[in-house]
Amino acid sequence: MDMDIECNAIVWKKKDRYLSICPELGISSFGGDVREAVENLVMGMNDYFDGSDSCVLHVEVKDDYAVEFDIFDDTDDDGALLC
Repeated sequence: MDMDIECNAIVWKKKDRYLSICPELGISSFGGDVREAVENLVMGMNDYFDGSDSCVLHVEVKDDYAVEFDIFDDTDDDGALLC
């Protein structure tokens, strides 16, 4: 079953770092700026999917605080959604 899963990131500044979280997967990360926080989050998301046929294919940083992820899952099982 092929599916395209859309996840989001919430990014906020805390002291001198930016924190990011994907609430659908419960994965979080941080960085020195918004883009670094999102890049680190994407690496964490790809690690989360390691060993499966899913991967983060597209990341769009819309502005300083809006990020959209498209995750593609190319499995043929009848299992549940990954997020």
